[in-house]
Amino acid sequence: MLSSDHDIDADMLPKPTGGREPLRALMDHSIDAMYLKDLDLRFVLVNRATMRIFTDTLRHVDVIGRRIIDLIATPAAAELEAMDRRVLATGQPASSERAIRCPDGGERIFAILKSPWRDAGGRLAGIVGVVRDVTEQRLAERRLVDVQAGLARAGRLSALGAVAAVLAHEISQPLTAAANYLAVATRKLDGHDRGRAPWAGAIEHATLHVLRAGEVVRNLRDFVIRGAPDLRHGDLCEVTADACLLARSEGLVADMDLLLSHPAGCCPALIDSMQMRQVLVNLIRNAAEAMRECRAHGATPPPTLIEVAVAPRDGSGWRVSVTDTGPGVAAELDRVLSHPFASRKPAGMGVGLAIVRTIVEGHGGQISVSDVTPGPGVRVCFTLPAANGVAANEPAANEPAANGPAVHDL
Repeated sequence: MLSSDHDIDADMLPKPTGGREPLRALMDHSIDAMYLKDLDLRFVLVNRATMRIFTDTLRHVDVIGRRIIDLIATPAAAELEAMDRRVLATGQPASSERAIRCPDGGERIFAILKSPWRDAGGRLAGIVGVVRDVTEQRLAERRLVDVQAGLARAGRLSALGAVAAVLAHEISQPLTAAANYLAVATRKLDGHDRGRAPWAGAIEHATLHVLRAGEVVRNLRDFVIRGAPDLRHGDLCEVTADACLLARSEGLVADMDLLLSHPAGCCPALIDSMQMRQVLVNLIRNAAEAMRECRAHGATPPPTLIEVAVAPRDGSGWRVSVTDTGPGVAAELDRVLSHPFASRKPAGMGVGLAIVRTIVEGHGGQISVSDVTPGPGVRVCFTLPAANGVAANEPAANEPAANGPAVHDL
């Protein structure tokens, strides 16, 4: 519908067919806000989505022929008109993203694209605008960034804990040996006049300091061991899906196929969700690196598939597995799992898989490694107990029963 007080030629728009304007009908069925403005920046045509952004009281006929600064009294209106003038002055499209306060009082984030509107003769006639609400997308991106930051922070803390545990174990052995040697030296002095032995006092002081150092190391080791995860009731399937999306978003499996399968419905477990995401991302990263190494050695065909699966385990818990199609050699991977600072990579620190084992065992689970038969490939599998009172093959409270496995190609 065009108002009669502007200079846009009505022949530039499609003629009504069957009592309805085709262009207007097409625009009204779009979820994006779409509009046309004339050279004076007055609205010529708007769809319903545009009306929902700017007003909840005005009628369509109240918007046609008016400018945006007539409709919303915010700094954003003047900024949007300045953008319109740049498009008219340059004859080039322009885009931006900004937050706009809507009639309901809430603030939404919109991606805005404005392009020159030209008539049949190529003359500039106004502005074509498309506005898309990207609020949920931006919020999801921010949540992903927060999760990634939390995952990285948890990784650093877990690595520090693994290093501290190993150091405490290794340092305690020479300290114990030193204390034993000092005890032998003290016994050798028994029966002698200690007052005439200039080294007697030094030995006593050394013994005290060694015993004190041993106590410090024991306290550190106990602190690391007692650092229990923050176990809460959670959905293991949801956490696994989040980890797969994180691996994809971080580019860990950019050139590979990542397949996730799990029971339909909820997989209730008592877990620390952040730590469990860390376990899965570490295992997916390790699988991807093994497959890239296999490609580098000219494997034919090149491996591309990583499978992540969640399945019930004897009605008493869950079994989670990450299977690659790399070179195999489960024995070597098992050695890395069992020995911190051991790594298959020349520049690796050897704490990633040690962290995985520490976290799984902290959840009351066990981890194992096996070659895929028939190969090639390695499967890393760990078990977790189900949430208290809920068997692994039963739905949680208020959760519908599973109708079958869910498979996702990520």
